[in-house]
Amino acid sequence: MLELITGPQIEPITYADVLSHLRIDPFDEAIDLDSITYVDRLITSVRRAAEVFTHRAFITQTWKQYFQDWPSTDYIELSKPPLQSITSATVLQNDTVVVTLDTTEYLIDTVSLKGRLILAYEESWPSVDLYPMNPIQIEFVCGYGDTPEDVPADIRHAILLQVGDLWDQREDFREGKLYRPSEMLLWPYRVFW
Repeated sequence: MLELITGPQIEPITYADVLSHLRIDPFDEAIDLDSITYVDRLITSVRRAAEVFTHRAFITQTWKQYFQDWPSTDYIELSKPPLQSITSATVLQNDTVVVTLDTTEYLIDTVSLKGRLILAYEESWPSVDLYPMNPIQIEFVCGYGDTPEDVPADIRHAILLQVGDLWDQREDFREGKLYRPSEMLLWPYRVFW
């Protein structure tokens, strides 16, 4: 299970990027506060959908992932690549007893496609009684970086295409559209678990 702790502080594309993509003059009198609000909502919605589709985080954000048991391997793979860092790794024994893994007990793999918490040499998973519900909790920071420029251009372009598509087509169903160029741009970034 995943829980969002801190979402991204900005989006990978801006309102100005969308206006440029749609070839709309930013000084057009038809552009009002409602249009700006609508485009901002579209950007956020499309970014979230693209993150779900790719199983990634784009702009820096913090998540907590819960595990029921220790793995049979010496590592735990974390969702939402790319991994930047691990904030904490804790184990619940009961409602009140929490064991925090010391940072010397594990290594952080930010190079692999799926970021990992790896046991340090000669370390083992704590042999404590585990609380029956989500006892292993790892909080981590993920995403390409803090600015839109940190996000790959293909991903940003896919978001622009989808926002433009939703701007033009405001109904849920469109007949005859067999493929979406935006998905083609996102496929190379899709992570399979």
